[in-house]
Amino acid sequence: MPLRHRTRQERSGAPLHSEGSAHSCRILALGVVYFGAVVGLYGLSLWLPAILRSFGLSSMQTGALGSLSALAGAIGMVLWTRQSDATNERRWHMVLPCVVGAIGPVIAGGIHSPTVSFLLLIAAGFDVYTSLTSFWPPPTAMPIFCPMSE
Repeated sequence: MPLRHRTRQERSGAPLHSEGSAHSCRILALGVVYFGAVVGLYGLSLWLPAILRSFGLSSMQTGALGSLSALAGAIGMVLWTRQSDATNERRWHMVLPCVVGAIGPVIAGGIHSPTVSFLLLIAAGFDVYTSLTSFWPPPTAMPIFCPMSE
């Protein structure tokens, strides 16, 4: 339904319902994607200090180097969102960071070089944070509530 009709319906005071929206494949897919992104975010946040500590670093070094992942993510969020807005493309700006953010730690776990592993974890931090900024614009543009009578 066009937005102007939906807005007219909302202004008229007619009740809106979300019946069936929880069962929509789109909503379920978005939930799975967001769950994966948040699991990656929390996994990196919780395990990065332990991984860095296993490299033989002190607590001060672990804290300083661990913050670089979040710093890379903060810079990436701004740059990635600007790129996404400039091209008006959301899907690949979400998919690419999710895939790289998932593969980076797996590869880092198989490499014996602490420097390369650390760089891969920084890249994973960049990707996990940037994936979240590209997630929210499409769901907010989707009509979830449908008027009862069309």
